[in-house]
Amino acid sequence: MPKGSSAINIPCSGMLDFYKKYLLFIRPLKPISMLGNKQLEVLTAFLVKRHEIAESVKDEAIIPKLLFSNDVRKAIMESCNISSPSYYNIVAMFKREGIIEDNDFNKRVLPDLLNNKFLFKFGFTINEESNEEQVIE
Repeated sequence: MPKGSSAINIPCSGMLDFYKKYLLFIRPLKPISMLGNKQLEVLTAFLVKRHEIAESVKDEAIIPKLLFSNDVRKAIMESCNISSPSYYNIVAMFKREGIIEDNDFNKRVLPDLLNNKFLFKFGFTINEESNEEQVIE
């Protein structure tokens, strides 16, 4: 392996475990850094559901419609143990923070999975003079 690089394999026991670990890993970055624990739990549930829907529906335009359907809303509220008003408040917060844009999850938040594998590459540029928080791009 060349100098200045490293590779770490993170085993996951299913999609729920993967999305939990993925979101915890990117949690320091905006807009994920704006989320509390319950909001992170709801986002995890949404991403798992979105993945399940995308597995069987190949038309990208249909996925958001199914994701925000009554059945999925009820399933997320039940799995996260939240009320309907809490659900709608969290979804509104996701929209405010840019996690949901144009009635779907922002592509910056969605990991690009291929055959249930995700390679996450990132680079660090160390600037001793700046301590500004970075945004996921």
